[in-house]
Amino acid sequence: MDFYGIYSYYRFQETFKPSIPIVKEWEFKSKPTPKLNHGELGEEALEERPISSKFYGEIEEIKETSSKFYGEIEEIKDRVERRFHEFKNFSMSAYPPYDHYFREKPFYNCIDAALAKRIQEERGILRQGLPSSIFVRVYESRIDVMRAVIVGREGAPYHQGLFLFDIFFPSNSPTQPPQLFYHSYGLDFNPNLPKSGNVSLEGVILKQSNILETLVLIQQLVLMNGKPYLNSEYPRLDGEKSNSKLNKRVFVQTCEAMLSMLKCLPMGFEDFVLGFFRGRAHNILLNYKACADLDDQPIKTLFFKLVKAFEANGTYCRHHYNQEEYDLTFKKEEFLSEEERTMASFWLP
Repeated sequence: MDFYGIYSYYRFQETFKPSIPIVKEWEFKSKPTPKLNHGELGEEALEERPISSKFYGEIEEIKETSSKFYGEIEEIKDRVERRFHEFKNFSMSAYPPYDHYFREKPFYNCIDAALAKRIQEERGILRQGLPSSIFVRVYESRIDVMRAVIVGREGAPYHQGLFLFDIFFPSNSPTQPPQLFYHSYGLDFNPNLPKSGNVSLEGVILKQSNILETLVLIQQLVLMNGKPYLNSEYPRLDGEKSNSKLNKRVFVQTCEAMLSMLKCLPMGFEDFVLGFFRGRAHNILLNYKACADLDDQPIKTLFFKLVKAFEANGTYCRHHYNQEEYDLTFKKEEFLSEEERTMASFWLP
């Protein structure tokens, strides 16, 4: 039967043969079906029925594919959130990760019995006494190293930031206190947490404290405000205004550290970092808008970089920003990057 529009549609199909035909409503207008006696179908109805069923079958196939795709997205989200909630404060792995700062330190299999006993006691204290905001990983093959992540306390400029520390017990412990290395991502927060990563605390405190007490001290005192703890050489800022300015700078640096950590996830803590920032992205962005000066272009650029990183991590952030400003900011970034590459190619051989 010659349906209007269907003949040209099938000619188009034979020519281009797309994998899933896209059919518009006007292409299925047909001649009026002739009146039939009761119980008769007629040739027109018999010819029209397979076409309709084929078309709607393809639509159902598209729906199934679409639902499967969105189902996979939901499954990924559930997997991230599930692994985050299953992440324990204390756990043991077989080997230290490759990005552990002290991994290359020499390890003696015949470790001193007194040191081995002390480290086992340290592990027991950590297993029983860790607060909910400190996470530690120890290793079966290297009892002399640990890794810890501290969550910044509420009310501090470090709030909702994650701070990564690698720990090493020297062979002459406890005569020599444990060594702590802070992953600074090139940021200089204060003299206690310098850019070099060498944590600066008084040796007496490290000798007299166990690792749990040291980590809690770092969280409650070093990561409490912009000023350093136990460092008389630090230039003190007097006055509420100066202190507020310092705290805002530290908060912006904390956000820069978030970006660096999301770009290069610390090994052994990948699930925790992804789940942590997914659940706190909205509050971080709200705090950023409240504390930072978005009229300053570098500060605004950092805000949009945070948005981009959080959205890549699965958080919907569209209501936090203006799309035109967002696009314009990254166009400028691309232009500046291209200009830097051009200048480098001109000056460098």
